[in-house]
Order: sequence, then structure tokens, then C-alpha cells
Amino acid sequence: MAYVHRLETPLYNHNKAYSSAACRKLVRVLFCSLSDEQRKIYSEYIAGDQVKAIMGGRAKLWSSQGHRVLLFTQSRQMMCILEKFLMDESYSYLRMDGTTTVASRQPLINKFNSDPSYFVFLLTTRVGGLGVNLTGADRVVIYDPDWNPSTDSQARERAWRIGQLRHVTIYR
Repeated sequence: MAYVHRLETPLYNHNKAYSSAACRKLVRVLFCSLSDEQRKIYSEYIAGDQVKAIMGGRAKLWSSQGHRVLLFTQSRQMMCILEKFLMDESYSYLRMDGTTTVASRQPLINKFNSDPSYFVFLLTTRVGGLGVNLTGADRVVIYDPDWNPSTDSQARERAWRIGQLRHVTIYR
């Protein structure tokens, strides 16, 4: 109580009219839903040529050159779009996101690192961040960068670790 009392003394709170105790702050977040037509157009745009334009040529080149890829995205929704692209192009891949149980994560990591038949490891940036060692890849793609640079930084460093035998290139 002594600490609270000190804050109320004129020395620490000389202008009571502008103190946070005198004024309240109210934050309201208002959402505007998309119409059915807008949702359809947006879904077609997101799932359309954008992924193919960004990944199509690079993936073919990297695959033909023997490179392996970590493909990071922020959300499971975008992950599903990227996964559809990988399936359509018949690329072998593994997937790990927040729904992957903790017990099955390390076996997936080991499988990707030891089995060169997997071309892509598709991950969310949060699940593929801290403590994950993915030296089986030498290409890292941050498909949709996070607002927090440290999240992307942790994801980027998954391939560039002790035990990596090839140069690592990162694409953002």
C-alpha cells in the first residue's frame, strides 16, 4: 500500500486531471464481414496464380538442382493453399503446424533431415521456430512475413545450423 500511496501524492501525480485514473480508455474493435460474392472473389485471388507465380518456377529449378526447401507461412489457411500447390505439382513434402502433436514433431523433423526424397517441409513460422534443427534444407522461403521480425528470424535460422553441409539461401 505504501507504493500506491506514493503514486497518489502530488510529487508523483502532479496533474490529477490528466492521470490515467481520471480518464478511462475504451477500445472497441468493429468487424465488417465480407459478402458471399466478396468472399468468393477473395478466395479465388488467394488460391489462384499468386502462389504459382511466386513458387512455380523456383520450385522446378530448385527440384532439378537437388535443393530442398523449408516453406514457412503464418497461418494454416495459407498453408492449405500452399499444400494444394505442392500436391498439384506432385512435389513430395511433409507438413507441420500447430495441430501436429508435440510427440510427432521430432520424428517428422528427423524424417525430413534424413530422407532426401522429401523436397519441401511446409511449416508455420511459430511451430518451426525455436529449437528446431532442419539442416536437410538449403532453401528457406518465408512466404508471408510476420509483423514480428524475431519470429521470421527464428524460422530462417532453422536450416543454417551446425551440421549444415550446403550454403543456405533465404527468400522473403
